[in-house]
Amino acid sequence: MSKKLGIMLLAATLFCTNAVPTTAATIVYDGRAHEYNLPAISLYVNGNKIATTMDPIQLEGRVLVPAREVFTPMGAKVSWDAKAKQVTVAYKDTTMLLTVNQKEVWLNGKTVSLDVPAKIINDKVMIPVRFISEQLGFIVDWNGSNRQVSITEPTSPPTEEEKPPVEEEPPVEEEKPSISNEEYIGTSNKHQIELPSASYSQTKVMEVSVNENNGQHTTFISAASPISNAKIELQAGKVIIDIGNSKSQLSNTISPTNNTYIKNIRTSQFTTDTTRVVLDLKSGALVKAGFSEDRSSIMVQLSNQKIEQIKYMQKNGADTLYYKGLSKDQIILDYNEKENLLNFTVPHTTIETTINWTQLNGRYIDKVTINGEDNQVKGSIWLKGKVDYQLTSDYQGATLTLSAYTEVPPVEEVTDSLVYVSGDNPTIQLFNIPGLNKNAIKVTDDYRNKTLVFDLGKDYSSVLKNNNMVINDTRINKIQVATNGTTKITVVTQKVYAYNFYESDGKISLQMVRPKEKYNQIVVLDAGHGGSDSGAVGNGLTEKGINYKQAMALYKLLEADSQIKVYMTRETDVYPTLQFRTALANDIEADLFVSIHNNSASASIRGAETLYFPSTTDTRGKQVAQIVQNALVNKCGMINRGIKARSDLYVLRTSNMPAILIETGFISNSAEAALLNSTAFTNKWAQAIYESIVESFRFL
Repeated sequence: MSKKLGIMLLAATLFCTNAVPTTAATIVYDGRAHEYNLPAISLYVNGNKIATTMDPIQLEGRVLVPAREVFTPMGAKVSWDAKAKQVTVAYKDTTMLLTVNQKEVWLNGKTVSLDVPAKIINDKVMIPVRFISEQLGFIVDWNGSNRQVSITEPTSPPTEEEKPPVEEEPPVEEEKPSISNEEYIGTSNKHQIELPSASYSQTKVMEVSVNENNGQHTTFISAASPISNAKIELQAGKVIIDIGNSKSQLSNTISPTNNTYIKNIRTSQFTTDTTRVVLDLKSGALVKAGFSEDRSSIMVQLSNQKIEQIKYMQKNGADTLYYKGLSKDQIILDYNEKENLLNFTVPHTTIETTINWTQLNGRYIDKVTINGEDNQVKGSIWLKGKVDYQLTSDYQGATLTLSAYTEVPPVEEVTDSLVYVSGDNPTIQLFNIPGLNKNAIKVTDDYRNKTLVFDLGKDYSSVLKNNNMVINDTRINKIQVATNGTTKITVVTQKVYAYNFYESDGKISLQMVRPKEKYNQIVVLDAGHGGSDSGAVGNGLTEKGINYKQAMALYKLLEADSQIKVYMTRETDVYPTLQFRTALANDIEADLFVSIHNNSASASIRGAETLYFPSTTDTRGKQVAQIVQNALVNKCGMINRGIKARSDLYVLRTSNMPAILIETGFISNSAEAALLNSTAFTNKWAQAIYESIVESFRFL
């Protein structure tokens, strides 16, 4: 601990003597008085006991402490916005914004959820000590028997001999781009988002319009009255605007005409009082956002963004280029097979230096050059021969993967009325079939077996003869045409595909697309155990049966939500292997994997817990686990056993997306077994987890 911090802590101890007693006292919060009869709590920082003008308070199992008095002496900057009832805590590279009586916390650009929100108690702003301290990098310990909270800095302080002499702080060096043989790191994009919160009556969001004038590209989101609060989250290829305390009056999809930056605008009533507007981008975009003077509109201005990072890597036998902050839709590829050259263009972006990687020693890449010109970034990738290439993206950036070339057979024609067209989106074209209507086609999506069955609704055997066509073009294995009452076209694929229908000029096209091309929010539900694996057994119940009942109740709610696509690892009493479960989710490229289980131990143990995979680079799984755990406790009434990091569980560590495993209760406990077997509880549980998943898509 620094000498300055030690002096400040000592001062706090000596001078803060007017502590408010909290044992057998009346405390005031949420507009009314409450009897508080818990023993007093002692607070220690780096081993020193400190006193505050308001003693720590324990609410719903969480300890709250005065914000400014505790965290300012620790080196944090604490500010209070009385009008918005928001407290900001900033320390080193961490900034968080807490709103009184709201469990959602803005943390470094993302939203996380608290068990107990900030409170104003006896006119003092009180915040949860464990959450704040741990986010700032401190270690927190709670001694329940002694009623003590200890906050400790994680590293030992330097000795006097190690301390450098006091010098004037040098000026902060300006951020500069850097480049190595395999990675370019540019300076960060400086987005300007100024949306201070205020308190107004609920408003209606009436209109979204896009204006391009004199080089200015602005999206206006207009409401019927002043807007209380709004948040903007930036993901690769997306700008997500959540407008709190509002009801949407917008159509679900808005298509701007020939816009430079925006491909599509999607809107929804994201929660009961939050309107979501998503700008899907077709080029790079730097964001500047703020309220209009009367706060009845949000203005989002887009301009050229800088490319922050490009990195070459070898992964799983392939060469990859990673583009931070971009989505695959923002990168235009042009493959010159004769010249073994793959060119890419990123419109409306800049790069701060020219890249010449001439000695990459790649398996498929010989060299790469990248430079900025004419309001765009252009790159050329010289190849060692023919390659297969694919662009994919997640919420952080896009990845170009180059792998061994696979010969694709030419287009094969089955009959005069059916043609198969190979490619990234394999397509079956149907024509010259009298009476065929695309609206009459019914589809069975047997995704667990990578099979799509298109039932044409009538007998068309006169023009579509029975046929079994072997394709094997890396995407489609075979196409089978058969008539038994109605004519069916069965497509067996090598990966999971969704589908689209198109009709033009008398031709109906059945197009296969990857799920992420069609759906923006994808969840895979995994009902644990099944078949020969019953899981835990107790009180006349099998875990596999309870898991299945819960999973199907949740599935029905998700299936009814047009914003979310849900897949299941099983829908009957069968046992999918652990390998199959996560391989399916990875193949689908899901945004979230939820495995549903229940617990067993001695008969007296009760409570819910949610497990996640610990990661230093992606904390979204932990965030989802906390949101779900809060719902199990607050909405389902379960005893709180907390969230737990589990790096050993196969389904968590092998999932390529945020993944959680829910342990709702103990079937070994007779009271919880009865609860888990109750239809009323199952429905309440499903609603709580559904709402948690919807909330999690704020940051997924």
